[in-house]
Amino acid sequence: MYETGEAFSLQNGYVRAEFSADGLLQTVTTIDDKIKTDVKLSFVSYGTKSRGDKSGAYLFLPDGEATPMVPERPYVRVIEGKVLSFVEVFTPWLVHSITLRSSPGNLHTIFSVKLN
Repeated sequence: MYETGEAFSLQNGYVRAEFSADGLLQTVTTIDDKIKTDVKLSFVSYGTKSRGDKSGAYLFLPDGEATPMVPERPYVRVIEGKVLSFVEVFTPWLVHSITLRSSPGNLHTIFSVKLN
C-alpha cells in the first residue's frame, strides 16, 4: 500500500519498473546490466479538421498540436506477487495497466481508453 503522491517501483529478477505517483511508467532498468531506459509515459489528445477529409482507418489528420491529458487524482491499484505484479490506473477517460511477470523480458502494457 502506498500513500497518495508517492512514486513507487516494481521489480522481478530481470527488470525494475519505476512509476510516478500517478501510476504512469517512468523508467525500466534491466537488473543484470543496470541499463536504464526512460519511458516517461503520458497521454495526449488530438482533434480532427472541421472540413474536408477526416481521420479514418488509414488517415491521421489532426486539427493542430496535441493537447496533454493529465490524470487528475487517478485511482492507482498496485498488486505485488511472486508470479506477477501489476499496476492499474483508473481515470474517468482511461484505464491503464502494466503487468510485470516473474520471467525474463515480460513487461506488458495495456491501454483501454474510454471516451466520454
